[in-house]
Amino acid sequence: MYTTPECINMEADEYEKIFMFLNDEPYVEGRKARLSIEMSENDTSIDTFKRWTVPVLQQYLRIRGLRTSGKKEELVALVYSINLMKIKQVLTPAEERKLKADQYCDKLKTPKGIVPDPLIDLTSGWITESKGVSMWPPTMYYDIATFLQKKEDKSLSDRLMKDYKEGKAYSYFTSGWLKEVCYHHIDNNSLYCFLKAECTASQRLNDVPHTTCVLLEKVSGEIQTAYCTCFAGYVKKYAVTMPTQGSKPSLGKLSDALLPACQNAAVFQYIHHNYTHYEPSEDFNVLSTETVTTTEGTILPLSLPETAGNCRDHNELLEKLKYTDADREKILQETLGQNENIEWFNQRKGRITCSRMHSVFAKSETLKKNNAVNTESLVSEILGYKKKIVISLH
Repeated sequence: MYTTPECINMEADEYEKIFMFLNDEPYVEGRKARLSIEMSENDTSIDTFKRWTVPVLQQYLRIRGLRTSGKKEELVALVYSINLMKIKQVLTPAEERKLKADQYCDKLKTPKGIVPDPLIDLTSGWITESKGVSMWPPTMYYDIATFLQKKEDKSLSDRLMKDYKEGKAYSYFTSGWLKEVCYHHIDNNSLYCFLKAECTASQRLNDVPHTTCVLLEKVSGEIQTAYCTCFAGYVKKYAVTMPTQGSKPSLGKLSDALLPACQNAAVFQYIHHNYTHYEPSEDFNVLSTETVTTTEGTILPLSLPETAGNCRDHNELLEKLKYTDADREKILQETLGQNENIEWFNQRKGRITCSRMHSVFAKSETLKKNNAVNTESLVSEILGYKKKIVISLH
């Protein structure tokens, strides 16, 4: 219980100080009415917040960067929902700078001690890429995946690994967005080393390049930490790989939290339109150019003998003998003129056309009666074999 013999006779504002302290909330000056609150420290029921005054409710919302207008019932419902979702207070600029500085210093801590700051302490001793590439640690795909999996933002990790597997990461390098990668061994006794490079934003070519650094273990290639001086990270020297993200309640959680407190509550979700803005540029770092000539005329399907010559067996041939309407239209247009058209003869090879149908039918009926009948002449005609003329000289 909060009410103890020592605090029963306290002034109302002092009582409220104790109450707000135990609930990790700021004290509101000028509060003189006694708060008759008796509850445990973990009691966060809706009735608890109903006993709060409007100034206290507004201060609770204000320090979290939320609106403070509305009736008391609305404020109570909103505070109750926020408390359930554990939304943290918004840091002041000074607190945010201190937090970023502390987090940056934490990134310089390793299991073997603290490494120098690559942006301040290591101003010299960097080895260029051409000379230092042989000294780089054996960092592999597994090390990159392991490092990214430690991050809280799984969607970002998945996207980065997908970009890496699809070769986009290498394209960033070949496109010139990533400049020369320099190496620093720190010192001969250090188990770690730094890789540093400047990186240009693809959509802000005129901006000052960012500086990216990666701390690696020399022998294993394991990634210890990484950070960048980009605006998306921390300002100035307190730059890391990712910006700090506040707690963002989901639509479902917010609705579930509001429902018990306010049956008529309605939650709307904003639709964010993400547009990619490209700046015009003519320089795409083209390595080489090659002049090619497009094919002139219509490309027809191969003739049956040509198709059969590219097949391993009859099953593959039957699979390739499927023509689309577009293929049939091409053959029709390119074989006009019949016997005056060379392509007409080529496309007829191997096909039993209407003009040959009677001959094929008659020959098949003859074969039923006498299978010794010679069919070489008809087969040669269908397959388009040229007749050989033999001249005997006596």
